[in-house]
Amino acid sequence: MHIYRTIPATLEAISHMSQDIEADLQYLPADKRGKVVLALHELLVNIAVHAYGGAGGAIDIVLTHTAATLGIVVTDAAATTFTMPTVIQALNPQDLPEHGMGLYIMHQTFDTVRYERLAQGNRWHLTTAVSAGGEGELAGSGC
Repeated sequence: MHIYRTIPATLEAISHMSQDIEADLQYLPADKRGKVVLALHELLVNIAVHAYGGAGGAIDIVLTHTAATLGIVVTDAAATTFTMPTVIQALNPQDLPEHGMGLYIMHQTFDTVRYERLAQGNRWHLTTAVSAGGEGELAGSGC
C-alpha cells in the first residue's frame, strides 16, 4: 500500500492531515495508530513552524505499508536545515517541558528516524516493523 499526499505547511492543513492519516491507518490497533499519528503530527508541526518559519510552503508525505514495515517519508523544500542530536534524552515524567518533545516521541514510536538534507529541502524517513502476526500489528517500536 502506498499513500501520497501533499499539504500546505500550515497548522490547519496539518490538523486535517492528521485526521486523514488516522483514517488511512484504521487497520492498525487504536493505540499504535494514535502513536504513529501523534509522532507524524509532531514532525509536520516542526516543519511548518521551524523549517518554514511559518512562511508557508509544501510538505510531501508518502506512507508505505508492506508485510514487514510501515514507512513514512516526509519531504519539504524549506531552506532551514536541521542537525539531529546524537542522543535523544528520555523525558522526566515529573517535569515535562512545554515543547521540544517531538524528537523523543518520534524515536519512541518508530524503529528508524532518519533525517537528510537535500539540495533544496529536507527529508525524514520513519519506519517501524510490522509484526509477524500480519498487517496492522506493529512490533519493536518502543511504544
